[in-house]
Amino acid sequence: MARKISKRGLYRGNRRHSNLAIRPVSGRLAVIRGSREMTDSIHNPKPNSPCSEHLSDSTQRRFAPARIQAALPSPEEMVAHLDRHVIGHAEAKRMIATASYDHLMQCAETDLMGGKVWPDNHSVVAGPSGCGKSAMIRVLGDFLRIPVLEIDCTCLSPNGYRGRNFNHLLGDFEAKLVDGGVTMPALVIWEEIDKLKVTGSESGIYREMLQADTLRYLEGAICGECGTLDSSRLLNIACGAFVGLERIMNPDSNPRIGFATESGVIGSSIVRRSRERLQPEHLVDFGLIPEFVGRFSRFVALEPINRSVMRRIITEAQSSVLTRKIANFALHGVRLVFDDGAIDAVADMAMAHPTGARSLRMIFGRVLADWEFQLPILANAGVCEILFDAQSVRGNGTPTVTRNPSQKASESLIHARRKAGTYAGKPLVRKSDDPTMF
Repeated sequence: MARKISKRGLYRGNRRHSNLAIRPVSGRLAVIRGSREMTDSIHNPKPNSPCSEHLSDSTQRRFAPARIQAALPSPEEMVAHLDRHVIGHAEAKRMIATASYDHLMQCAETDLMGGKVWPDNHSVVAGPSGCGKSAMIRVLGDFLRIPVLEIDCTCLSPNGYRGRNFNHLLGDFEAKLVDGGVTMPALVIWEEIDKLKVTGSESGIYREMLQADTLRYLEGAICGECGTLDSSRLLNIACGAFVGLERIMNPDSNPRIGFATESGVIGSSIVRRSRERLQPEHLVDFGLIPEFVGRFSRFVALEPINRSVMRRIITEAQSSVLTRKIANFALHGVRLVFDDGAIDAVADMAMAHPTGARSLRMIFGRVLADWEFQLPILANAGVCEILFDAQSVRGNGTPTVTRNPSQKASESLIHARRKAGTYAGKPLVRKSDDPTMF
């Protein structure tokens, strides 16, 4: 017999209640409240237009919000959306939102009245690995429904050298963004920009050449293999960990003889007695060339993630790892619960890793590994709830399992598994491959 939980209308006997949770909450209430919305979206799709019968469900869902959005959101609205998905970093959110708003309004003004888009909003975001630099930009791009492209600075070679150079990358941008001679506005994330640091070695010379290759692009020139990409319509946001930058920004905070007085943050082993704003000269001292840094006009350094922020990332972010795990279990008819002690344990484990919030995927994956392996058969086996506490998270105990012998797999799960089975295709085997060989 299933345990009946009357408060907050989560479960009553074998009946699941019907509202899919919009945001996760901490501790005992970190659950998904039923799955009717998921079931309705699969079995009873609502048309968005008279021609909707000619569109797939996924296409309708993808483009419906674009019809509703009548105007560019304000920077305040952009920050409010970011707050629901990325925890902390208020200054960086305001900077990115303001830069995006100004850039897109310049593009609109140019389209309506002519003129030029000036490269006034290129930005640099410095912060430890896994603190949410790139995540903010991707979330904002999805909210604004504009393309988000990436430049991986670790994979580029200087122009004229063997390998993938910057001109090749601009050719890809041209193919994706230019339509009828018009360049679509987009956000461009520069990943690992700190890896372009110039040193006295031969590789450092190549990095300096690579920085020089990007100057015309960052200045807003017409570029690309076909000469049709208007780079002034691309807002560039450079992200990097910049290990050692804190010593340049706060030289008085360098370790000295004695004992540190603060600890417990990821990405910095230095006690920060005073904090200075990130300035262009800091990046030049770090190793970027002045001509390259001068193309950027907005700068921000993110604070490292501490334990309280890590806990909020787990419990408050709408797109957190825990939220996705709970939703997956709910689709299979199983209610997944982490109590307060379990969430504290996960936060402690994440703080022990140097990869920041990215470590949460690994931690939840390990904690739930055995249960996810059995997930397709749990509902038919009568499992309706799995409750984790601190001991079960750390591997010193087992979670509490509640069963309901009369429970069966839901129609939504059956329908989703059938849909997933349609993706199977012919195996890709090259002519030179022998399928019998390993």
